[in-house]
Amino acid sequence: MTQGADEEGNRSETADRPSIPQRAVAIGFEVFARATFRTHITLAVRGREKLPSGGLVVVSNHSSHLDAIVLMHVCGGPFRRFHLAAAGDYFFGSAMAEAAGRKPSRFGALLRTALRLEPMPVRQLGETPERRGARQRAFASLAASCRGGDVVVFFPEGGRSPDGLIRRFRNGIDELSAQFDGPIVPMHIDGAYALWPKGKRWSRRGTVTVTIGDPIIPGANVADVDGVKRPRLAKRLEAEVRRLAGDPTGEEQSMVQHMKWWGWGDEQVMFTHEDKPDLAPFVREKLGIDLDGPREQVIDFEELSIDAPVVNEVFSAALASVLRAEQITSDPMERLVHTYGKSVRDLLRVRRGDLGRLPDVIVYPGTEDDVVAIMSTALAYDVVVIPFGGGTNISESLEPPRDEQRFVLSVDMRKMEAVIEIDDVARTARVQAGVLGPRLEEQLNAKGWTLGHFPDSFTYSTLGGWIATRSSGMQSDKYGDIADITQALRAVTPAGVLVTRAVPSKSTGPDVNQMLLGSEGRLGIITEATVNVHRQPAERKILGYLFPDWYDAIAAMAEIAESEASPSVTRVADPNETLFSFATKKPGGLVDKYSSAGLKEFLRRFKHYDMDRACLGFIGYEGSHRHVKLARKLVGEIVSRHNAICVGSGPGALYDQKKFDTPYIRDHLLNYGGVADVSETSAPWSVLPRLYDGVIEAAEKAFAELEVQGWIMCHLSHSYHSGACLYFTFAFIGSDRLDVLDQYATVKRAIQQAFMDEGGTLSHHHGVGLAHAPWLEQDISAPGVSMIRALFDGVDPGHQLNPGKIID
Repeated sequence: MTQGADEEGNRSETADRPSIPQRAVAIGFEVFARATFRTHITLAVRGREKLPSGGLVVVSNHSSHLDAIVLMHVCGGPFRRFHLAAAGDYFFGSAMAEAAGRKPSRFGALLRTALRLEPMPVRQLGETPERRGARQRAFASLAASCRGGDVVVFFPEGGRSPDGLIRRFRNGIDELSAQFDGPIVPMHIDGAYALWPKGKRWSRRGTVTVTIGDPIIPGANVADVDGVKRPRLAKRLEAEVRRLAGDPTGEEQSMVQHMKWWGWGDEQVMFTHEDKPDLAPFVREKLGIDLDGPREQVIDFEELSIDAPVVNEVFSAALASVLRAEQITSDPMERLVHTYGKSVRDLLRVRRGDLGRLPDVIVYPGTEDDVVAIMSTALAYDVVVIPFGGGTNISESLEPPRDEQRFVLSVDMRKMEAVIEIDDVARTARVQAGVLGPRLEEQLNAKGWTLGHFPDSFTYSTLGGWIATRSSGMQSDKYGDIADITQALRAVTPAGVLVTRAVPSKSTGPDVNQMLLGSEGRLGIITEATVNVHRQPAERKILGYLFPDWYDAIAAMAEIAESEASPSVTRVADPNETLFSFATKKPGGLVDKYSSAGLKEFLRRFKHYDMDRACLGFIGYEGSHRHVKLARKLVGEIVSRHNAICVGSGPGALYDQKKFDTPYIRDHLLNYGGVADVSETSAPWSVLPRLYDGVIEAAEKAFAELEVQGWIMCHLSHSYHSGACLYFTFAFIGSDRLDVLDQYATVKRAIQQAFMDEGGTLSHHHGVGLAHAPWLEQDISAPGVSMIRALFDGVDPGHQLNPGKIID
């Protein structure tokens, strides 16, 4: 451990003197490490002649347990002359455990002391004088060690990179250099991550290359932060380490790829009806839309009139002092894609050039420290802050208020995408909030785990977005909604960094996790979550089922929910959605044609089906072979009592492949003048039949009022103990009588009000935003609205955090 410093800044001869067991561990570790470099790891060093003699600070990237001993070996001399410092990595976990009130590992404490590991207190927003003093004393102690001829190895990223990429350097190195005017040597380590990445128990054989840069002496470029003079070295050192890594610009690409600005998904992916021969006739008959007619052309981006951003030079200068230049942009395209979500109302407005109030600047934090700096700076200058994940929201939760005069900042979280660690025993994972669904599953699957959360927006939405809107996934029957999955949270709020503990249950007053769940950015920016994870199932199968009618299907789903089958997916479409699904099929071969015809004839003659009333369902099974076999048997017995039949794995496999593609169909209709969107609700099993009837009646009445040809369809998407979610999709082609947005609002209002009138909720998993806010009081009562308003006003009295959403 770092030797102490007396009040005059001189090293103490007795402070933290290691015990005999500690010295024995240190000697044994050094012998083992040296032997490793002779037998296990080949070390190549470039620029060794640049190393100065005497005391110095080594600054490097950090992605492996090998990094520290590699740098100690490169610098030479006995290991006892080294002091290892970093911010909060779990390798230095004993002190962190003590600070959190947990019992530290005895071996960890022994190892940390014997090897002079120094966990540095991370600078926090609104930290106490005691914490600030502890941090300054730690830096003074390290500086004293350097002046005495020792070497401090410092990892400014604050923890090991989860993917080997260099993260932003934190400003702790600035604090250290303010107290030490000797050489600071940048180095880049290449190959250590490949040999011993985070999460592996031991290193593989191979080569590690260390490139040493020119020593930097802290100079006169000094900033006054918290009353302390600190050189601005973090950015310079980061750029130099990146340059040593082969990045000629010394910069990290900070921007991320977004969905197309005028529609859903990847710019290169388009839906087509040309390979689906039944779809165009179906759409022509049901909606009066000619898919073989001319397409509406989307306005060119260059033709859009994009207002110049609001200028706030003082705030911009302050922001530039805490973030790198490439983390900040006012690019017009970036501003546009961060304005709206992806509801049809959003797309109608953006396609016609009605852009509303665009954010003035987009920022890309890479760490929680970045978010803290962004929040504190924005609060100080009365700036509006809107968190942004993947941009998939369809309840108008992203757009700034149209009359907002203040500077508007969009905080894009997509650079924070790492699975930090997995607790194999507790079956939980700590995950940064900006990770997209596929990237999250990729990281978990690599270690044998899954989150099991697959919303329709999975491909383009983030963990933080799921939490902020109370998302549900297609397999929520087995894994739970995101509210069930989330065990603990970290969020940057106006009062500081909010941290809850990852425990299975608690009685600690009103649940702070639940306050943040569904908060839509009104209480802060979610930076990290601890979530339940599950071992990847040994077997996974989705089967298709046909039910004779909608009400039999609902009754069957209620029985399945009550049974011991515990399927992962329970989904069934009403007759209209079933007909639409059949219309989207690609043509099959002769066998497919005759098997389909034969099935229909069998159902008519022997099962007495009216095929216009038949409902297609999908039920999924996951787990061991024994569990899947038993669950299928239990479900088979239930559906047979409701005159339903299993139609095999073919339809289920097709659904599984195409389950994330539906929004592309909506955009395709939009290209031909069709308006299509969704509304979903949940209600008790006893209420679902009348709720369904009431919504269908209300929508058809709205279509008649507008004198438009419309279509509404529904599926049951998530089952619970007491009820289920009904997910409605509606579409029409607008008339010339009213503006299309007004026509859309008429249909949307009718459906949402029917939810309220028939005992449902305003939204099951899409959140409130602006789109659903008019029905909030009917849903939760006036005192409930008052309670939420008091919470928002108490946390954010200046209404700077995503103002106007949920409650104005």
